[in-house]
Amino acid sequence: MLSFFSTLTWVSTGLLVPCIALLLYLLVRALLLLGQDWQQRQQDLSLLKALDAAESRLVAGEFADYKTRLAECAGRYPSPLSGHMLTVMEDMTKRSVRERQLGDFALHGDNQLSFPRLLIRLGPSLGLIGTLIPMGPALAGLAAGDMASLTQNMQVAFSTTVLGIVIGSIGFVLHQSRKRRFAQGMHRLEFVLQYKTESEAERS
Repeated sequence: MLSFFSTLTWVSTGLLVPCIALLLYLLVRALLLLGQDWQQRQQDLSLLKALDAAESRLVAGEFADYKTRLAECAGRYPSPLSGHMLTVMEDMTKRSVRERQLGDFALHGDNQLSFPRLLIRLGPSLGLIGTLIPMGPALAGLAAGDMASLTQNMQVAFSTTVLGIVIGSIGFVLHQSRKRRFAQGMHRLEFVLQYKTESEAERS
């Protein structure tokens, strides 16, 4: 039985270094992603403003002008949203082909949200693992009166907790920001699809 517990302790202690390495990796990835997302957010806001101006022409019945402005938006601010909207507005006879653009954009949005969701779940989980593993040696050091070992292990435990919370917080910020922009893009894409469908129904 003692050998079993010793093996269990050895395995769990061996997981500490990979856990810390993974936490540091996720932290670097999260910080880089946060900077990239800020730049993408500025571009998306510029795209949405340009689409607002273009949609005013569509509401006024200037379909050709709207299509021209939409093509300019796709060239100036290349993104999946502008590309899908331009495809929807093309003269395609099959509605199913246009509706597929809506599904493709939804898949793109889900892919954009997958890594932030991973950070939200994995960051605190790894932080908790990194907190619990050093607690055993810390308690053993306390029982033996080894204050240096106790202090060192407690520092590792609290540091991994902080890293995990920071990673999860960055993931939450990224998730909320991307989810909001995705919802705005989906709303505009649905509007264009509905407009195209109604226009074809009126012509027929």
